[in-house]
Amino acid sequence: MLSILYLLLASPMALASLDLCASSEVRDVHQLREAITACRIAAHAQHRPHLANWIIEQQERCEVNAEYLSHSFFPCMRRAVFFAREVVTCDANPMRFQQTMASEQALLPTSSIGRSIFTPSPNLLNAFRALTQAAERQYSFPFGRPNWRLEITQAPGFVAHSLPGGSVFISSDLVAGDHSLPEPELEAIIAQEIAHIALNHAHRLGCLALEMSGANLHLKDAIAILRGPGATSQMREREAFFSQHALIATDRSALLLLRASGKNPQAITQARALRLRRAN
Repeated sequence: MLSILYLLLASPMALASLDLCASSEVRDVHQLREAITACRIAAHAQHRPHLANWIIEQQERCEVNAEYLSHSFFPCMRRAVFFAREVVTCDANPMRFQQTMASEQALLPTSSIGRSIFTPSPNLLNAFRALTQAAERQYSFPFGRPNWRLEITQAPGFVAHSLPGGSVFISSDLVAGDHSLPEPELEAIIAQEIAHIALNHAHRLGCLALEMSGANLHLKDAIAILRGPGATSQMREREAFFSQHALIATDRSALLLLRASGKNPQAITQARALRLRRAN
């Protein structure tokens, strides 16, 4: 629903530029110039300043090289268009989404993948079902309806994680034992993980990594660079900016889902405070 609203509000020029940038029918220099300009407009519309600046620099480099080697201009510009196209179409690219899922799956501990240590309570399963149904009413899922699953895993401490495909993992410490959470806070944490899936945060971060690291990479490798010790200061700043805004968007979305499913929205504040306190 929200992504449809975005398309309705997006400028016709930005949408036309995205279509032209994404087109693979580039046969001559004139079409290349049109395509690279369209990619730059699309990059600005998607708030990708790094890509937009890179396009300008690359086009200038191709122009300069062509003064000495005239035959170099066409392949140079084709490479630039390919790079830009891979990034601006990443959000809607099913192949790239599958790469994101593979990357996120690899980040989970082996013991957490598909291994529930016990079945969630009926109340928790009902709450999970109500929250996922609310998400499906409020959001569109461009890569298909998620395969929703709630898994209770053997992980110490305060652990909650989700996969883009619809799996939500929460640690056994959250639902049982001396430090288990009250039901409203537990529902709020689950709502946050469902919000991450609905807002496509993992895939959007992967596309950011692709923009910053190189469009010829598998998303798993691009994310490893973005999160690794070799990341540049600019990469770290962009990831921090993305994470900060994703956190705010997640809480807003979780509030919406809790209200829509008849749960307690005030539990978000309590769950967030508890999560931060236990992290420290």
